[in-house]
Amino acid sequence: MKSPAILLSIVIGATPQFALAEAPQLNAETAHAALSGIQYTCDLGEMKFDMIFNSVPTDSKVFPYEFRAGERASEDAYILTDSGEIHLQSAEAVRFLSLNNGTLKIAKTPDGRAAACVTK
Repeated sequence: MKSPAILLSIVIGATPQFALAEAPQLNAETAHAALSGIQYTCDLGEMKFDMIFNSVPTDSKVFPYEFRAGERASEDAYILTDSGEIHLQSAEAVRFLSLNNGTLKIAKTPDGRAAACVTK
């Protein structure tokens, strides 16, 4: 079974659907409010999936989540580094997350295509 990081990487790389907005990137001050205990439904065109984040303490730099796409489900986490980057726990990969008007966008590059996620 592929990890959510691999599945999301494949889909983001192969499906040019939503450009990453010119919204501020998540950082230590905004990550907790955007991720802790929140459930998102995400859209990448042909692929729809859910990301369900666990509730974590306000000083946490690790944001575990469950990734669900149809019958597939797996777990991973975003890790906020001291330099402010967001890494996947399951892969050596940086992700760019922004939150604007309640929509979380996830991309592989700061100017790349992104999945658009809204709270459930």
